[in-house]
Amino acid sequence: MNKELQLVVEKLNLNEFKIEVQKEIYSVVYFGFIRVTDFDQLLRKYHNLFNSTRRITKQKQILEEEKVVYDELAKYLRKLIDGINNDSIKIALSCGKEAEIQINEGLIELFKINEKLTFEEKVKEQTLRKLKEQLKNVKQAIFELSNYQFATYKKEEFLGNNFYLRFPKELIIYKEVYISKNRHGSSIFYKDESHSNDKITLLNVIAFLQASPNFLLTHNRAYNEKLTNIYNEFDILDLLTLTSKKFFSTSKSKFRSLSTPILKLHKETDFTLLPEANHLELFHLYHSSLKQIEPLPRCVFLFRIVEYGKNYHYQPKFKPTNIELKDVVEYYYKQALEHKFIPLFFLDYGSDWDPKADAMIKKRKTQYLNLMIELKKKSK
Repeated sequence: MNKELQLVVEKLNLNEFKIEVQKEIYSVVYFGFIRVTDFDQLLRKYHNLFNSTRRITKQKQILEEEKVVYDELAKYLRKLIDGINNDSIKIALSCGKEAEIQINEGLIELFKINEKLTFEEKVKEQTLRKLKEQLKNVKQAIFELSNYQFATYKKEEFLGNNFYLRFPKELIIYKEVYISKNRHGSSIFYKDESHSNDKITLLNVIAFLQASPNFLLTHNRAYNEKLTNIYNEFDILDLLTLTSKKFFSTSKSKFRSLSTPILKLHKETDFTLLPEANHLELFHLYHSSLKQIEPLPRCVFLFRIVEYGKNYHYQPKFKPTNIELKDVVEYYYKQALEHKFIPLFFLDYGSDWDPKADAMIKKRKTQYLNLMIELKKKSK
C-alpha cells in the first residue's frame, strides 16, 4: 500500500456515516446517490495516469495499483455495512425539518421503502441498499482487474443486424474477447489481432444461443443494410411450419415470438463467462446455416454438420469398417431426441391467420412453449 492510499485509509471513519443534504428542495434526490467517496480522488488520479500513457506495460501496472485501491474500498464498505446493520456505526444525517418531511415522503414513494418504519429506519434501509450496490460494483471491478483488465483492449468492432443484449451493463466474455453494449447497439472488444479466432467463436456461440445470425459491420453502409435486411427476415420458428403443406399458400403465419435465453451471470457481476468448448467448427457450421434464408441451402450447411460429426466424432468413437451415412444420421437423431437442450422458449399467442376472415383468429390459449420439445414432437 502506497503512502497516498495509506493516508486515505487512516482517515476513514468507522464511528459514523455522514449524509449531507445540500439543497432541501432536492433533498430526497441525494438518497439515490449515497456512496463512499473517500477513495474517489485517488481513483481519478489513476484514471488520468492510465490515459496519459499508451504503453501497455505501464497501463497494466497502473491498473494493478488501481485494484489495490478497490480492495481497500471493498474492505471499508464491508465494515461500514456490518456496522450500520448492527448499529455500531451511526448514520449522521444533516438536514432541516422541512427536508426531513420531504425525504420521508420520497423514501416511501420513490424508493418503495415500508412506510411503517420510522424515519431513521427508512434512512438506514436506503443507505444500506446503496452501499451494498456500491460494494457489488466494486467487487465486479476487482474481478475484472484481476482477470481481464478490459481497459487494455484496444480493438473494437460493431455488431450489425440490430444485435442487442438483454441488460445495459451485461458483458458476455469468451477467453479474452467480450461483447458489451455501446450507445447505438453492441460491440465486440479484443486485445489484438491474435484473438481474431476467439472473436469469431464468440459470435458463433452467441448465434447458437440466440438462434439468430449476426455479423460485424463493415465500412460499406449499403452492404451492411443488405445483410441487415436479409437477416431480419430470419425466424427460427419457421422450422415448426416449413413441413406444412399450407406453408407456401398461407399469407401469414401463426402469431408468436421467440424469447432468447437469459444467460447466467458470474457470481455477483454482470458478466456471463462462456466456457471453452470442443468442436468449435460445429458452431461455425450452425451459424452458417442460420445465415441461409432458403430451406435448401440451410439443409446443405446442416448436412455438413452431420459430415463433421461422422469424421471427428462417430468414426473415432465406434471405429466402423464401413460407414453408412444413414447409420450416422440415425445415431445423432436418437442422441438429439434424448438430449436435454438449453430451453429456447417462444410465446404462442394462440392465434392463426384465417384467409377467409382476413384476420388473426384466436384458437388456443396463450402460452410459452419450448421450441426444442416442439421440434422433437414434429420429427417423430
